[in-house]
Amino acid sequence: RTVVVALDETENSSYALRWTIENILQQGRDLAVLIHCRTPFSAPSPYASFGDPDQYTAEIQERERSHSLLKKYAMDVKLSGFAVKAISIRGDCRTEIVRKVTELKADMVIVGSRDLGKFRRVLHGSTDDYLSHHLHIPLMIVKKP
Repeated sequence: RTVVVALDETENSSYALRWTIENILQQGRDLAVLIHCRTPFSAPSPYASFGDPDQYTAEIQERERSHSLLKKYAMDVKLSGFAVKAISIRGDCRTEIVRKVTELKADMVIVGSRDLGKFRRVLHGSTDDYLSHHLHIPLMIVKKP
């Protein structure tokens, strides 16, 4: 099976990954695919050029931070005895996660709950909610106790 775990820098994501290792992954059977999504930076003003050095530097730093985070999480999975692949994606996280999961032909997706609260979820939209409506495979939302 291919089990995708969508992660960010939060404790909820760390907990979801630990929970996945302890309760879902099966040695010799499963591949854990860790996905971290980077939101693209927008230009600081409408007059900034596309090749703005500050924006370019920020993009590079964000990519390096994403890769560092994925290396840390991947090491946790590997040290627990499971096969792992890490992927950093960029764009609208909701649509990009669905696109990548479909491309990978994943069997399951696991995410950590962010506990936004009803108002913020309605106002900003919830990645969990979007995934539940657009994925056609099991989605597990892991809530930290």
